[in-house]
Amino acid sequence: MKKTFLILLLVLSAWLIAYPAFAADNPSTSSQLGVVASQSFQTIQSGYSSIEANYDSSVTIYGYTRAYYPVTQIGISFNLQYLSSDGSWVTLRTYTYSNYYSDYISKTIVVPVSSGFFYRVVTEHFTVDNGIRESGITQTQSVYVV
Repeated sequence: MKKTFLILLLVLSAWLIAYPAFAADNPSTSSQLGVVASQSFQTIQSGYSSIEANYDSSVTIYGYTRAYYPVTQIGISFNLQYLSSDGSWVTLRTYTYSNYYSDYISKTIVVPVSSGFFYRVVTEHFTVDNGIRESGITQTQSVYVV
């Protein structure tokens, strides 16, 4: 019985580690990252985003989008959100950046925010090539700003 319980516990632990997306909406005090990578994309090779709480009532947002080859336009769009008192996520502001005839864009921004809230970033990674737009989404875990 003890052995069966231990094996079940190990399997459950391994499953939770392998599928961390279940914890994505749970507020935490540490910053986490989001990564997009899929073989179904024709132009987007990968994307990444993160958020970090600073000590001066601001957050640092970082992300990149990488294409397989130079495209007409490559971009990243950060949607900064906060957790409202009713438990829903509200977009405060969207920050969009693009490069042209490139295969890579990265951006770091520091945004002043109100203390006492949880914040996260939902990021759209996109490319436009020969008039065809492709995009993928990453979402960070939340951080608490003191």
